[in-house]
Amino acid sequence: MEVFFLFHFFLFFTIVIKSNQEDPCSDKVYKEIPDLARRKPSYFMDSAPLCDYDLTYGWYRGEYSQMPTSPPSLANCGTLYPFWLNGKHPPVNGMSTLDACKVGFASDCVDKIEIEVKNCNTYMVYKLHPVDSCNSAYCFGKF
Repeated sequence: MEVFFLFHFFLFFTIVIKSNQEDPCSDKVYKEIPDLARRKPSYFMDSAPLCDYDLTYGWYRGEYSQMPTSPPSLANCGTLYPFWLNGKHPPVNGMSTLDACKVGFASDCVDKIEIEVKNCNTYMVYKLHPVDSCNSAYCFGKF
């Protein structure tokens, strides 16, 4: 009986810990996106453009900012080629797979990266990939 109880306690404890680690809304899973103040759609590129080429693949939160769902201008968001979210953010507790589009000289979506987005009620988290080149970065703005 004691072994049975210990086994179930251990199993329950393992499941609870594992589910918290895998929930992208958990602060143990996501990282804060770096240089958030320079990622705003209104922030013009400066002498040191943002570059998400070396960004580690994983879940990121932009504090209480979201990726814009309309294209920013070229050379805004602190970089030459900003990425924006082509689609609507998911409803509360929902998760969606959407395209992050790269603004370029030829169009508002010269390249795409498929990312996951989760609505954590008061903030969003994004599963971001490194971008294909420097002078490109993900855009974030207040909502």
